[in-house]
Amino acid sequence: MSQLNGALLTGGSADFFNSTSTSLEFTNYSEKGCFIFEMVKYYNDLGFHYPLWATCLGFELIHVCANISKNTVSNVNGEPSYIHNVELTHKIEDSPIFRHRDGDRIAHYLERR
Repeated sequence: MSQLNGALLTGGSADFFNSTSTSLEFTNYSEKGCFIFEMVKYYNDLGFHYPLWATCLGFELIHVCANISKNTVSNVNGEPSYIHNVELTHKIEDSPIFRHRDGDRIAHYLERR
């Protein structure tokens, strides 16, 4: 991964956990995807801008990797497993993505949602 400038987790269809296991045992897909997720976090923690783009199933995988919990994606009645408000801090000004944007305008936009 050190020779790449970012990572992409695509959509598709795959299980996150082995259905035959009584514990939270990752499938091969989740194990490899979480390795990529952890490497992206590692590079960013070192100060390198290393973006991760995730679509559909890949986005769900990020949540599974971050939480290591079946509850992350296991709702069965159509309701979200959890809801959190996005809280922007002043660190947004240091973000490679947002540092050239007007933080007040972004915050104002998010408050209207």
